[in-house]
Amino acid sequence: MLFLFATLAVHDLWFYFSHILMHKTWLYKYHSQHHIHSDEVMIWRDTYHAHWIETPLQGLGAFLPAAFLSYRNIRWSYLELGLAILYLNVRGCIQHEPRLSWLFGKHHIQHHEFQLCNYGQPWIDWLAGTEFHHQQHKQQQQRSELSTAGQAGAGSGSISSSATAAVIPWSIPALFFCVVLGAAYT
Repeated sequence: MLFLFATLAVHDLWFYFSHILMHKTWLYKYHSQHHIHSDEVMIWRDTYHAHWIETPLQGLGAFLPAAFLSYRNIRWSYLELGLAILYLNVRGCIQHEPRLSWLFGKHHIQHHEFQLCNYGQPWIDWLAGTEFHHQQHKQQQQRSELSTAGQAGAGSGSISSSATAAVIPWSIPALFFCVVLGAAYT
């Protein structure tokens, strides 16, 4: 059972960091296909509406514990891996379906609306400071409008550079968490 939770936690961390990379680097040209549908017309199938490069890249996190732990001759269950992958797929579909937002909340739907926040699961965005805050969005929108009025093309509407910068310090504890989790199996 511990392997199941390790798989979910490592996948969520992997997804978070790979998702930020897809938004903040040249990889966005591939990830933008996933954001074609706005939050108002999203349905569960939009989970899989992605470029062929994105799907394996973001799904890779689920297999990292299995690769690491099997390398260390640790016994793990194919059933637990299968359950984790099934859960991750169902959760992904539910998080893209506004009619089912009562199950997991609107966290990911807000990501599709604002795009520069809520990159992963709520617990990771909370820890990293990239969680959506309505008040922060209103302030950023006002700054953007003022900046755009002052000079053409300024004010991209991003949530904040400090929220993006907060990601870097959290990568070290996240890596430490993965190592400790792996060491627990040895």
